Amino acid sequence: MKRTVILILALAMVIIAGCSSRKTAMDAKEFADILAAEGFAVQEAASSSPLVDYYLAAIRDDFDVDFIVSPDNDSARLIFYQMKDSAEDQKGSTSSISESNFSARARYMQKSDGQYFAMSWIENTFIYVETTDANKSAVDEILNKLGY
Repeated sequence: MKRTVILILALAMVIIAGCSSRKTAMDAKEFADILAAEGFAVQEAASSSPLVDYYLAAIRDDFDVDFIVSPDNDSARLIFYQMKDSAEDQKGSTSSISESNFSARARYMQKSDGQYFAMSWIENTFIYVETTDANKSAVDEILNKLGY
């Protein structure tokens, strides 16, 4: 009996440790390398916002992926919530939303009236995609490859 309880506790600890793994932000070079390998043309983009240190746009025929490096976590978090609010303002009559929030990262996906918004914030980075819902699977696959 005692051995069973210890085994169950040990298994629970392994499961909890696996579920709470911390995601870490990637740098701009990693982003550019992964998306270039996926057929995107990656280029530096301009931004005059004090919330943006570095901005890359990855462009492909079906959709674009924006990657922002901010000066700090709070700046990236602010961008995330501003873009999330903007997407929510565009919700139509039929919408589905997936959202997760943690202390240093968040993810938001919205499918609404033929549009698909996907965004993720990890530490001081932010990724954003706005496209048609026909590209949802491809967008989700790219974000998973990026770890966002």
